[in-house]
Amino acid sequence: MKRIFAFLSFVSFVGGVCAQVVSTASFMRPQAKSDVAVPFRYLDEGVATPIEWGLDLAWLSEDNIRCGVTYAGRDVIDIIRTSYMPTESVEGGTLSNAQINKIRRRANIIKQYAKPGVSLNLNDDHASVNAWYNASNISSEERGKRWAQVIDLTIKKYAEYGLTNFVSISPYNEPDYGWDQGLGSTRKADFLNTCKSLRQDFDGAYDNVRMCGGNTLNDDKAYEWWNYLKLYLDEGNTHQLAGNFDNYANFFKQVRNYGHHATADELHNTMEAMVGVEYGMQTGIWWGTCEYTRSQFMKATCQSNPGRRLGYGEHRANWTSAAVYRHPGGRVQAFGGTSERQAVDTRYAFVCLDRPVWYDGLPGRGYVMWLPGGTGYQQGQTSAEGVVDVQSGEDIMPHIDGTYKVVNMKNGMVMGFGSAPTSGWVSTSQRKNSNTAKYLQWNVKPVGERAGGDFSYYIFTLNTTAGMILDIKDWNLNAGADVGAYPGGRGTNEQWYLEYAGNGAFYIRSRFSTKYLGVLNGSDKANANIEMQNFSGDASQQWRFLPAEVTPDFEAPASPSNLVATSNTASVRLDWDASESEDLAGYTIMRSDNGTDFYAIAKQVTGTSFTDNEALDGQSYTYCVCAVDKSLNMSEHSATVTGMATGERDCICWLPFDATCYDMTPNGNHCTLSGDTTWAEPQRGANAITLKGSDNFIQLPYTVANHDELTVACWVYWLGGNTWQRLWHFGTDDNHYMYLTPKSGSGMRFAIKNGETEQRVTYTQNLRTNVWVHVALSIGAEGASLYVNGKAVVTNTKVTLRPSDIMPALNYIGRSLSSSDPYFNGTIDDFRIYNYVLSAEEISALIDEPDAIESIASDPASPVAAKTSQGTTYDLQGRRALSKTKGIVIHNGRKEVRECGLKIE
Repeated sequence: MKRIFAFLSFVSFVGGVCAQVVSTASFMRPQAKSDVAVPFRYLDEGVATPIEWGLDLAWLSEDNIRCGVTYAGRDVIDIIRTSYMPTESVEGGTLSNAQINKIRRRANIIKQYAKPGVSLNLNDDHASVNAWYNASNISSEERGKRWAQVIDLTIKKYAEYGLTNFVSISPYNEPDYGWDQGLGSTRKADFLNTCKSLRQDFDGAYDNVRMCGGNTLNDDKAYEWWNYLKLYLDEGNTHQLAGNFDNYANFFKQVRNYGHHATADELHNTMEAMVGVEYGMQTGIWWGTCEYTRSQFMKATCQSNPGRRLGYGEHRANWTSAAVYRHPGGRVQAFGGTSERQAVDTRYAFVCLDRPVWYDGLPGRGYVMWLPGGTGYQQGQTSAEGVVDVQSGEDIMPHIDGTYKVVNMKNGMVMGFGSAPTSGWVSTSQRKNSNTAKYLQWNVKPVGERAGGDFSYYIFTLNTTAGMILDIKDWNLNAGADVGAYPGGRGTNEQWYLEYAGNGAFYIRSRFSTKYLGVLNGSDKANANIEMQNFSGDASQQWRFLPAEVTPDFEAPASPSNLVATSNTASVRLDWDASESEDLAGYTIMRSDNGTDFYAIAKQVTGTSFTDNEALDGQSYTYCVCAVDKSLNMSEHSATVTGMATGERDCICWLPFDATCYDMTPNGNHCTLSGDTTWAEPQRGANAITLKGSDNFIQLPYTVANHDELTVACWVYWLGGNTWQRLWHFGTDDNHYMYLTPKSGSGMRFAIKNGETEQRVTYTQNLRTNVWVHVALSIGAEGASLYVNGKAVVTNTKVTLRPSDIMPALNYIGRSLSSSDPYFNGTIDDFRIYNYVLSAEEISALIDEPDAIESIASDPASPVAAKTSQGTTYDLQGRRALSKTKGIVIHNGRKEVRECGLKIE
């Protein structure tokens, strides 16, 4: 048995969590159960998935093209889907004026907004089909020639307007639905004969143009149509407005395997794009408006300069998908999307495996995105899609969701009004600061996942009782449009997205026009109007979101001094002297793996110490600390220090659950509780924690199990229930995990899996119910062993996998990663994790220990037994007295009486 000595730490409150040691885990948020995990490594090279992206003009809308080009950029738009019109015959060999007028309108839009030489796809656009094309008194071959004739005349007319780069022709649109294309039972043959005529009857004019089909509405019909037509096709195409996920994904693979070009020319949601990209789609064309999430995905996968896919996940039964991409410039984003018509509610857990990251300013390795669906076709379906920025670096965006003053970065004035508007339209201007005026404060909230379509936007509501919302007057798309408050609803002209400009500030852009919120003429005068502007990058277009009580300034605070690093077994502790700034908000902790490239691992640390409990054993890190004031100004780096986790054999996490969730070792491996928590009569100590088997669980730090060897031990009072409850579960997804269940189909089971075959240790009995039982699991070089009440009940020497093989990041007590497994129903006490395999004698000794106590050493540096203030002692063999105590702590050079904890040494 190792010796026990008292260690010292002081209680701080961080984000509402009581923690003895302020650490990375102090900022951890409990992660809701997810349906699919999307693990990724931030620093991975990733996989390039270049796509030819396009916009749709078959739906004749200038605003859609304008919006898509503005969001994505001209260079990203490779192809435009335009149209021919079989609404009137071309029996005399000429187009009608109505047909020509539509061609002219489309041509002008393409030339105005698309890049020169943009590729074109020709598709069918009709309100009705002229009977001349589907005449029943002629052969299918002749009907095909008539359809081919109107296509040829249309392409020649486009050429007269300077548009000649047609790369693809789609004679019919959604022929499985019909739309009056082709003659009933001969529709397939008519389609085929149209392609055949284009190939044979126009002197080779279309030899280098892809014939595209079958453009089916239902992806279940895609293979059937393409297979019938493929001898005269070069391109396979489907939509996803009905059908089976398997058929949608497999269709692209079949088309590519045959050597054809794979296309989806009517994408309705980012989900369809992500799935298409994963399984071979080469061209994707957006039907309808291409906004923020779609355009960001296009930029990450564009043909000219593709980014890299870092992770992908899908739920086929739910018709949803998610992915993580790194843009060419380094920006990383997580995407999620649903089928427009078939989706079911799905939660995706994005999990970063290699370093701490920030999701839209929220810290943590994991982040859950909820994607709402419905109950059937157009029954509650919202076509939900969204994107989240995943950051790692020195400059991390603030998370925005609350009440703020919106402060202009050029002059420190705030967006608002001279008095509280109550009705009608009132123009917004910049005003001198006030810390109390609510008409200078805005409630800035996400629109919510059920907003309809893209939910990556915010609504700004004035912090008064009148419900006035930030709005663009008269739905004006142009620069110079007036911005003000209006008692509106949730129109796209009242929704905004935030692009991080750096240094704590954002660009605020309109969902409707994509233009930027800025001060008229960049004025520094009070009462100057705020309007929509084209991008300039000027500070007058940049805004910080600050709490109402803060007086804005732009002067950085002084740097902290005297930074010191102390190496612990599984962590590095940092201590420093406070910054002397009067309006200090806290500190940002920076870490570097190579001594030069720093990234933030914690923000808003309010004390002058911090423990990095995500430091890998034996790896040297460089640290520095920056002070941040209440206006979000950041100091220069402090002097740097180096430190590493020693990796010595030790208890690295001890959770007594004495009405707290913090770790009693110096490593700061605090846990986070989710759901209603009940503190119960303990097996030892003051309390134990009860999990009710419904929705509550305990989340452990992201790297607590990342060791070659482990021993996990605890006291359990199990109330029984369904199989596959988890006493604990450490993993990243459904194929990378280790867990212990009190009841499988054949008894207690430990299992570990690293993507291939699961390795197991199974005890033929279930865990006993309604009685306290001590359970321990050790895994190391000699396999894995399960102990019950201090005795080894089963060992499997063929378990060769190690926790470090899977590097689990989502670690739970009382739940699994899978949404289908039940929660644990019972009480847990004295939960411990060791970074080595305890011997049978050491595990047995855990059973014999009396209740643990909180104790204190008279000398903080002394690792020896100490008397408590009540005179109770504990010895060096692990025997502890039954009392709670206080003692003397040296803090900032002063002696203070504080409660402290114990470390297993």
